[in-house]
Amino acid sequence: MPRVDRIRAQSLFSEEQLRALTQPGPLPLYYKLHHMLRRVIQSGRVPLGGRLPTEQDIGEAAGISRVTVKRAMDELAAEGFIQRRRGVGSIVSYSPPLSEPVRAPLIGMLESLEQMGRSTRVRVIEIDRRPPPESICNLYQTRSPLLYTLRVRSQQECVFGYYESWTNIDNVPADKALFEQKARLEIFRDAGVVLSEIHQAIKGVAASGAAASYLGVPEGRPLTSIERFSYNQKAELVDYLEVFYNPEFFEYRMELKTS
Repeated sequence: MPRVDRIRAQSLFSEEQLRALTQPGPLPLYYKLHHMLRRVIQSGRVPLGGRLPTEQDIGEAAGISRVTVKRAMDELAAEGFIQRRRGVGSIVSYSPPLSEPVRAPLIGMLESLEQMGRSTRVRVIEIDRRPPPESICNLYQTRSPLLYTLRVRSQQECVFGYYESWTNIDNVPADKALFEQKARLEIFRDAGVVLSEIHQAIKGVAASGAAASYLGVPEGRPLTSIERFSYNQKAELVDYLEVFYNPEFFEYRMELKTS
């Protein structure tokens, strides 16, 4: 099994996730932490053979007790996600399933995204320029402030999508009204950015924290997760977006043709 250096505890979770972790709720704290750690492993951010931070480091980063962290880690070990090794630490023993990306013309996808933006309602919860967390710094290879946006999308007063994004486009304003009135792709074009490539992954995850709260579902309920990386014509990453959809009100369709 390959070995990599232990990941830093501060890079595991975003500030929003840490706030959601300690918010009062019906679920035990260890259970919420367990689901957050499992999602980190399932995403591949800590690869097979990688070492998780120590229980003490995770506890200090999240502001919770080591006993709580140990119980969450014990659950991961029981499920086969990690192996506990004396003197070594917690080693990831899970490998995300291999998948072959589906390649399709970008223009149709962008048109579909804009159409959804026009036919549904967006409410901006947070928007500002702020220093990104470690995981986003690693994506962009910068520690400069980025545009952070937290939004929810609804149709007929039913919230079905929870969106969290980090954008590296200097002349896009942190304007709440603008993002509630215009589709993001239109705002990017107005800023002179033309997207040339988009990578995205779709998977199922368990609802937790703020996403569960805004979508009005209990923690642990299955959600559809989409992680999207958008690149400009210089092949530079300009936008990272993570979305959680309530599958009761949203479905993702693709039409693939041989000719």
